[in-house]
Amino acid sequence: MLSATLTYWGFLMHGNKLPLSWEWAAVPLLTTFSQFCMKILAGHLVHVPVGMAWLKQALMTPWLVVTLVCEILSFALWMRILAVTNVSRALPLSAISYALIILTGWTFFHEPVLAPEIIGSVLIIGGVWVLKTA
Repeated sequence: MLSATLTYWGFLMHGNKLPLSWEWAAVPLLTTFSQFCMKILAGHLVHVPVGMAWLKQALMTPWLVVTLVCEILSFALWMRILAVTNVSRALPLSAISYALIILTGWTFFHEPVLAPEIIGSVLIIGGVWVLKTA
């Protein structure tokens, strides 16, 4: 299933060519998962005053480590994509994360999703498709 999803993302971004297909899918997925972990981390720190106690508490949670790993992996993959792709073709990929983050907030944190967010997400996905086919 994961392989099919990654192949689909590669197809979506490159048409019938599938170079870097798993990297193309991993960047928005890692970014979204990183935001998910940061949201959980923020919940653990909400009642801790910002300062050394806050930093100590943050460093003691696994959520910070997972967030940092996701960010580093996402950065490395993004650099690989930019090395072999025009920035004008690659940059729209990052916009997909916004729609995925809204979906994640609604699914896991029961955050409300308003009509403008839905419309914006549809426009983002549509815009990525338009730019991809240009």
